[in-house]
Amino acid sequence: GEQGDSPRNATRLEGGDQCESPSLPASKGMHIIVGGYRRDEPGFGMKLNYLSDIGVTNADVYWYRRINPEVPEAEDQKLPCGITMHERFLSPNRGRDGAAFYDHILRVYDDPPEAVVFLHGHGAKSWHTSCDAIFGRMIYYYRDAAASLEEAKKAGGSNASSPSIATEKRVSNHIMTLTSSSRGTKHYQHKWFGQSAWKVQLQIDTPEIPISSPPLYFPSYLSPVYYSSTNKPCRDLLNRWRHIIPSHSRRNPYMSTSCCASFILPGRRIRRFPRKLYEELLGILTDEANDDLGVGRFCFEYIVFDLFHDDGLFEFRDVIKFYDEADALIHGKKRHSERIEPDESVKNRLGNCVAS
Repeated sequence: GEQGDSPRNATRLEGGDQCESPSLPASKGMHIIVGGYRRDEPGFGMKLNYLSDIGVTNADVYWYRRINPEVPEAEDQKLPCGITMHERFLSPNRGRDGAAFYDHILRVYDDPPEAVVFLHGHGAKSWHTSCDAIFGRMIYYYRDAAASLEEAKKAGGSNASSPSIATEKRVSNHIMTLTSSSRGTKHYQHKWFGQSAWKVQLQIDTPEIPISSPPLYFPSYLSPVYYSSTNKPCRDLLNRWRHIIPSHSRRNPYMSTSCCASFILPGRRIRRFPRKLYEELLGILTDEANDDLGVGRFCFEYIVFDLFHDDGLFEFRDVIKFYDEADALIHGKKRHSERIEPDESVKNRLGNCVAS
């Protein structure tokens, strides 16, 4: 997977208004998966990485290491705001970032957290995301997830997955992309999806399409790549599971096929599919006989937004509103004659996050 270095010299924030309140619970609140990283010494990257400044109270950050198998996993690091950094070693070093995602959801499948965040090993330091996008959207999502949990408890429910909360048009019921231009979130987030601005409507499911055709996650221009022999393991799997993974393009019209997948999704959504599917996906990604790049894309990045789609809950304008409001936390927003000021407590948390 992609690997990212952490800064040697950084000043950590010490709580106060930097910690989100109301908060999600420890252990089952927000899980942040970082799909592989490099480090100068055991545990160093976890402790000083700028992600510890985000202030998402009680979050668990899982750092996946894919190198140096002789080095034991570092001890957990307890940081301000109740954030805990964990290191996990996953072998073999195959499957790129997606292997870490499938490994984690298999571990939490029986009792998922409220929200799952997936980041590449480089975090915000990349050409296909930004500090603004990761901090703004993650905090925006966290605040709504915490509010929905409070509302569910007041209504007598145990968590935010209660039926009434789970069907509301709120961001914590959305799979939110963390992909953006490296210039920040002002670049239209659903137009810019990396590589060549892939804004392509997914094909519409019809009974006439034979089983040998590409699964309907893939735009037609990807068909020649899809039929490449390097993608055969993914092609075979998607055909085997086609009965429970239909095309959702009618219910998820605003999301596009994308490289560089990083995102936030409701934790309960991983229960949409049987555990066996995730086991097979992880098995393909980590099989050393397979093409690492091919299966890393076609068994993860190109299908993840369709696997965890919103099932028609939102209209396009609802989704755009989420990203505009997340952006406003950092940049503010001018709406007609009204000026929305940025949230200074959020802006102050970005000091150690300088995208390269």
